[in-house]
Amino acid sequence: MAIKPKDTLAKLVMARLEDARQYRNNSCIFGGKSVDAWFDVVDCDYNKIHSDCEKKAYPEMSGYFGLTNLKTDAAVAHVKTKYAHAVDAPFVFDISENPELDEDDEKWVTAQLDMRTGTTMRDMQLVYEPAGSSRSVLQANRMLKPAWLKFAQEQREEVKGNQIELRIQKAREAANFHQSFVKDQLHNPSSGWSQTANTLFFDLLKDPYCVIAGNEYRSVTDTIWSGSGIKFVSKVVPTWRRVDPRNVYISSDSSSAQDGQGVTELIERSKNDLIGLKELPEELGYKHDEIDKLINECGIQKMDWLGYGYNNNVGWNDTAQTTVHKIVCLVHQGLLSGDELSNHGVTGYGKAKDVYFNCSIEVCNGRTIRCQVIKAPDNRRNYFSASYTANGNYHGVSPAMKLHDRQVEINRLMFSKARNQHAASGATLFPNAQFFEDPESFNLEPYEVHWAKPQMSGQPQGRAIDTFQVQANFRLYHAEIRDIMILADEECGIPSMFSGLSRGGVSNSTLGGAVLQQTNGELGMESAIINLDKQVIEPMFTQTHLYNLQSKDIPKHYKRGDLQVMGRGIYGKKQEEMKNRAMAQFLPRLDADAQSGIVPKAMLKNAMKQIYAGQGFDTSYMQGGMASNEVDRLTAPPQTGLSPTDNRTYNPQQNMTGAF
Repeated sequence: MAIKPKDTLAKLVMARLEDARQYRNNSCIFGGKSVDAWFDVVDCDYNKIHSDCEKKAYPEMSGYFGLTNLKTDAAVAHVKTKYAHAVDAPFVFDISENPELDEDDEKWVTAQLDMRTGTTMRDMQLVYEPAGSSRSVLQANRMLKPAWLKFAQEQREEVKGNQIELRIQKAREAANFHQSFVKDQLHNPSSGWSQTANTLFFDLLKDPYCVIAGNEYRSVTDTIWSGSGIKFVSKVVPTWRRVDPRNVYISSDSSSAQDGQGVTELIERSKNDLIGLKELPEELGYKHDEIDKLINECGIQKMDWLGYGYNNNVGWNDTAQTTVHKIVCLVHQGLLSGDELSNHGVTGYGKAKDVYFNCSIEVCNGRTIRCQVIKAPDNRRNYFSASYTANGNYHGVSPAMKLHDRQVEINRLMFSKARNQHAASGATLFPNAQFFEDPESFNLEPYEVHWAKPQMSGQPQGRAIDTFQVQANFRLYHAEIRDIMILADEECGIPSMFSGLSRGGVSNSTLGGAVLQQTNGELGMESAIINLDKQVIEPMFTQTHLYNLQSKDIPKHYKRGDLQVMGRGIYGKKQEEMKNRAMAQFLPRLDADAQSGIVPKAMLKNAMKQIYAGQGFDTSYMQGGMASNEVDRLTAPPQTGLSPTDNRTYNPQQNMTGAF
């Protein structure tokens, strides 16, 4: 029996959960089945369990060809191996074409421009006005000679043209820093990212949607080494966890967990968990008195207080005979108006009916134990979801769902094939009862002798034993199974070669055909990975970045908010690899052009930085290399000691004769 809500906020959350549950249970999304039905179907298909309907139709069917299992595991392994290396972050920090800098960075850019202009002029004087020389670039009034003045002005304009490049250099340094900073956060053993990433693609390829709870900050104890020995340091770190999509109910008006009315997770709390909630900072919104009431109530309360799911009827108590000490709680994140918050006793957000705030609410046993307006910098929820196909709803159609009909069909064929093999392995006997003394005991075994009565006058004629041989249809069954496998490849977009299998045919009989098939398979998953990038990776790590900007661990000159998080999915990863490969191939030509003066040497240095960065190297220590090729030539000792004059147009490519 369901528990009645004990306060108005709990009533609202439980009502939203029921609406989302009804939608998920009743709405048809694919093949005449609802979201909840598909969870059960794909679980059975993947775990090689025959449905009740199949058991009823084919009582003797026991074997199971795991087509869904094979395809799902192969696709997950392919994606993880090729595009989700452990050393890579699933995103990159990108910069704008003309990034904004803070005041200190702008001063640095101006200083760089002045320094490089001054260096150019100083080098000119050192070369063309050596000690004891009568040469001079200056007139009697100590002003530059016109030709040199013109050249200096041109150099100044050229250096100004590098202003954008200097800004980009500064922004890139910040982007590289934040990239490394978040990467370190992901690699922290307490972050949970490694386990989350390992299950992310699996849920995406199997279920109607996948869910991640990200940026859940908690206090952990790290072990560090100081000069005097081991020290234990307490710090707050972001964590990520995979959420079982069956335990997440998203409102029907949502395209993902980030929009719409709200999202609710069913999560188990132990008594120790509830006690630990009281130790969290008060600003997180937990109500200590309500938690105490909950602990006292749950001594006799059943787990199934919602009236459905979690069919564990073990009471929650502290007796030695009971091993279950958990209760299901509702963690809801959704929109509440200022007026609704005020009615529920949450003040400070006005009473407007049309101004909404994302709130985090937790309800256990019909009692609200937490209510907090989300303090995230971007006011985002920390639940992120995506589906294999983007159709405007939070759920989609996964490859495992597309494979279901083929999975059922191939199981039936395999069953029929096994029965045909068994029947065709021996002849069916039809003994004539009139020829045997005891026909009911007749059983033909190898080398066994049965004496038949001799034919008598007037007795029926015929053979004592007739036989019938069932025709073996192995080739027909094999051909049909092969056709189904090919059809399964086309329907789900996952080629069989991902699992190391080949269906034969022209398409993959050659190297080019195999490459084409693999490429088409990757293109089939490209949209799904883009969905994952846009709905999970980019918003989730943008939120992480905004949190980090508030941290004291980030140096002031790296606190840049105009950086953009870009997901590194299949398409982006392939483009990046192709770009780096093309740049590496062009590098010898670029080097030759830089040495001959056709292009500035700075271009060569920047290309080298991009190549190293593409291979995962930290390039923050490499300087930009902004020197002009003109300055490189001018600062070289002249062969003739000659230089521009007042009345001569300066040509840097010409051999000059004469003296100052």
